[in-house]
Amino acid sequence: MKDIKSGVQVENDLQNLYNEFLKKAGAIAFYDIVRDIILINRSVDEKRELLEKLEKEGENVLDYFEKINDKALNIEIILGISDIEDKLGEEYFRNFKDKIVDLIRCLDSYATEMLYSLEIASQLLGKELVKENNDYMDKAVNFERLYSDVFEFLMEDGITFQEKLNEIIRLVPFRMSKHKFYDIVRTSLLNYLNDFSEREVNDYIEELKNTFNGSLRLQYGKSFDYYFTKTQGYKKFDFKTANLSEVEKLKDEILKLLLEIYDLMEMLSSLGTIVSKFIVIEKTKKYLTEDLNREDITEIIKRFKEVMKDENLEKRQELLLICEEKVNHIIASLDKLIKLIDDKEKELKNDESKDYLNNVYIEMIEIVSYLKDLGYEEIKPLSESDLKIVSDDYLEQAVDNFIQYIDRNLKDMTNIYRKVRMRRILSTLNGQFNSPEEFFEYLENSLKLNTSEEDLQLALYNIAELIISYEQNKPKKDSD
Repeated sequence: MKDIKSGVQVENDLQNLYNEFLKKAGAIAFYDIVRDIILINRSVDEKRELLEKLEKEGENVLDYFEKINDKALNIEIILGISDIEDKLGEEYFRNFKDKIVDLIRCLDSYATEMLYSLEIASQLLGKELVKENNDYMDKAVNFERLYSDVFEFLMEDGITFQEKLNEIIRLVPFRMSKHKFYDIVRTSLLNYLNDFSEREVNDYIEELKNTFNGSLRLQYGKSFDYYFTKTQGYKKFDFKTANLSEVEKLKDEILKLLLEIYDLMEMLSSLGTIVSKFIVIEKTKKYLTEDLNREDITEIIKRFKEVMKDENLEKRQELLLICEEKVNHIIASLDKLIKLIDDKEKELKNDESKDYLNNVYIEMIEIVSYLKDLGYEEIKPLSESDLKIVSDDYLEQAVDNFIQYIDRNLKDMTNIYRKVRMRRILSTLNGQFNSPEEFFEYLENSLKLNTSEEDLQLALYNIAELIISYEQNKPKKDSD
């Protein structure tokens, strides 16, 4: 009997701690919304010309910002501290977030395909520059010295090793059989994903598919007709017959459009982040306004409305600072709260308590994920199975399906696009090579196997530039 009462007391204590967590999470979301709306309005104002151009083309992206702006300016209704009832609910914001993610993914698929065309164009132009520089063409290459320099570059910092290796892969010609490529993809993914959950495995491989071929993404072609038409045109560009001025023009045009697309994606992602914070508000508002100082909230809301109306830069900056300080203070107090929750969790022992604890744990993770959301991913409710490590059979099937996906795609591609896409995937993986010797064997093949003098010199130039850029960006050591 004593154990039952003790268990009930622990559950009650844990529930109180959990309610406190919800309150703090809601407060963070509230202050973040105020801050982020001020910042996103500044960004929208700077890009209004682009947004209005899109509006004329039938893409009313501006309307998305205005709708969420309106919700923020009436946030007291959503918080439930107004006489007007909140009729939106969590589902409204979930659906809104899905629409934003669809737009971002559509833009991202265009950017993916444009980048492949840009990569080919840049390579052709780079080779022409090498041809014009006869000094390089006549020099013998000291491969032993090159490999030594690359080895030293890779090994000087374990933290950046994989990043550097991937960048080198992107800079050298792709020289590998399909069989060897598939073997590396399979081994690398099985090793890297073996402690992921099924959900994480699916998300990761789906992202790899989109990296390999953005045009097969579900959202491709659904919105932004202008960017879609341009992307399709670039994919049909005949690099073999085009002269250099045409390739140069193509490169400049793609660069300009990519800047526009990335600006749009960044703004939409910021908007998606705000929408996720509204979901947190919907989930936690009962606890947020229950015993939190309402005067504090209403005062912030009042100041927020004033600065949005008056556009006083000094007052905006002052409110941004207040919100930042509030959030930092709450986050600092969360460490202590989470430790208390962990301590109480250890006292729960029976099966019913474990079920209760799992539900609490999942909801906490979900809310934290909304608070940390970068805005460009779908919001998916968590379940207990999402936290379990993937089985070997499931992982192997998922990886094999991905390899089959690549293989089906490669059959319909020209050689120039086939190689650049395989190289991109190879440079995206983790732990592609089992040893330094295996990597340097690949590097040697890339530089020597059926490689023209122009390709070789361009690769050497790019590797040298990469090493120099890292050297220049090293943090300077303090002098004694």
